[in-house]
Amino acid sequence: MNVSNSLEVIQQFHRRKFTGPENYAAVSKAARQAYQTLSKDEVEFLVLMALTDDKNLQNILACLACLNPGCLKDFHQTLIEQEAFNPSEIYFEANHDVTSILIRLVTKSNEMMQRSCLLSCLAWAGNGYVQKQFSDWKQSPPEWVSMLYVPPHQYTYQAGWELLSNGTRQDLFFETTLPLVIPEEAPCSNDSVQTGIPAEQHCPWCERQLVSLLELDLTSDELAFLNLVGKSLRFTTCDVCACYGTLFSKVDRQGNSSWHAANTRPGYLPDDTSDWGAFPIKPLVLSGQERHFMESADWCSLPAINFSQVGGLPSWIQDDSYPDCPECSRKMKFVSQISNEDYEKSMEGIYYLLLCCDCNVTATVYQQS
Repeated sequence: MNVSNSLEVIQQFHRRKFTGPENYAAVSKAARQAYQTLSKDEVEFLVLMALTDDKNLQNILACLACLNPGCLKDFHQTLIEQEAFNPSEIYFEANHDVTSILIRLVTKSNEMMQRSCLLSCLAWAGNGYVQKQFSDWKQSPPEWVSMLYVPPHQYTYQAGWELLSNGTRQDLFFETTLPLVIPEEAPCSNDSVQTGIPAEQHCPWCERQLVSLLELDLTSDELAFLNLVGKSLRFTTCDVCACYGTLFSKVDRQGNSSWHAANTRPGYLPDDTSDWGAFPIKPLVLSGQERHFMESADWCSLPAINFSQVGGLPSWIQDDSYPDCPECSRKMKFVSQISNEDYEKSMEGIYYLLLCCDCNVTATVYQQS
């Protein structure tokens, strides 16, 4: 086929043909838009290109899976034949036939790393057949389970869901995804979501003033997808101590938040936090545009993505980390993430904000590369 403009832009991005930061930003943005408008023939061209390009294989497949969700369904058989199992999100919404093959490969594999990749692929497929198989493995663990770091059913956390005791799936994220951007990029934003609001309390460990990384107006139509009854919800934390361990807060739905008694002081904390700059006030606002939740599924490979958002999938920099609620011990649900790089390009790291809806407990998890 003739190489279209979209394919030229995408190849330019993956071959890293940039002349400077501004050109990189422009090419990245153009590549993201190109991925989202590919035809089936163009998708096939990129799949074949990826399978013959070891350097960019994972990046190209990740972009296809996350920026054009579902476009790889017709190519899952080809990917399996070529033993392409990484990144695992390329098997998002794989059908019954594909998952049957993946399950057979799991049971036959003699390599722990390959079996681990295959289990991750099954987690991203996430269909009823996968749920039943994970449930069966949980109830009757096969011998090879002892060679894994975690039991098979815990691989579901990588794809944002958990296996309930009755064998069914429960998502740990909201499909609706509302990006957060700097105010200059959203001139028509409102105050239904606010970030970086100083709190009245101070950290009992380092005495730093706490900050509400996120405040949600639960009465706004934009946030109705959260299905949270009340007036306001705050995610208040110590932005320094949260970098060294998960922090919990007790909240109500009226905008009140307090330090949770279950917080455990990390083994290490800085002796002096005065040289840490204060978290900026209102650095990010709602963009006013939704995006598909898969667009945040891969932190490493995607072009021109602001990872800060309300809803959607968490972009784990390291391993998935859904904390257990300190009151009911159930997994907490992901609500939002704040990426430092989105408001200050010289910074890195992401704050992940989670909630136990039943116990009204929030958690702040932090990761960086």
